[in-house]
Amino acid sequence: MRFLVVGGDLRQYYIAQSLKTSGHLTDVFGLDKTDLEQTTIDKIKNTKYDAVILPMPLSLDQIHLNCPLNSYKLVITELLNSLNNTKIFGGIINEKFLKPINHNTLIDFTKDEELLLENAQLTTEGALLTAIQNTNRAIYKSNCLCVGYGRIGKSLSQALNTLGANVTVSARKATDLKAICKNGMTQILTSEIDIYINKFDIIFNTVPARVINDEALKHCKNDVTIIELASAPFGFDRETANSLKLNTIYAPSLPGKYSPKSAGEIILKTIFKNI
Repeated sequence: MRFLVVGGDLRQYYIAQSLKTSGHLTDVFGLDKTDLEQTTIDKIKNTKYDAVILPMPLSLDQIHLNCPLNSYKLVITELLNSLNNTKIFGGIINEKFLKPINHNTLIDFTKDEELLLENAQLTTEGALLTAIQNTNRAIYKSNCLCVGYGRIGKSLSQALNTLGANVTVSARKATDLKAICKNGMTQILTSEIDIYINKFDIIFNTVPARVINDEALKHCKNDVTIIELASAPFGFDRETANSLKLNTIYAPSLPGKYSPKSAGEIILKTIFKNI
């Protein structure tokens, strides 16, 4: 098969490497800071691909492609309009791009439940490493708050619990609150975080919404570490946290940072399942 791999972080690099090793015809674009040979827009326009693989997330500003390993920015619509009648895969795609463009079909592979669950496991590993590297205490016996009980929240809270932390998890649904208690952890309502926030040494946010308000930040311990795992608009205001001199770590796309080869394999498996 013929593939085009465009932009992204090291996950895309390993996806391209894997495809090449497997004998697929693979063109690469938007990764010119790597050792992979790059194709050109003119060649892309004149090539029929079986699938095009864009990064996860697709974009950080909803205009340009997410391509930190490229020396210049790529406009998403210009790239999409240069492709001809193919399936295009990408991750975390804004709705404005989710429509056929020149007979192309754009598929968000992060809608795949199996991928999301496996990605949550990789994110958990990265979150634990981030905490260890950015605090002066052990996770063991630390008072940890995990904000949110989605896929990442479930995986991360259980890992923290296994490591011997005193784990509190915030959630909104009654079913989630019951499950948290059943799994041996303390539960609180997300709306009541500000009441309990002064108890925690390490806080992990997994909710892409302002669930930790400015007043709550003012009541944090002076030596707290807050690790942001969610995407924009994030769980708290960064400027407020900085003004309070809190130790805040923004840690998006941890699988791409700490386990890009494994993350690439998961993405590629999902793509082949959908071709």
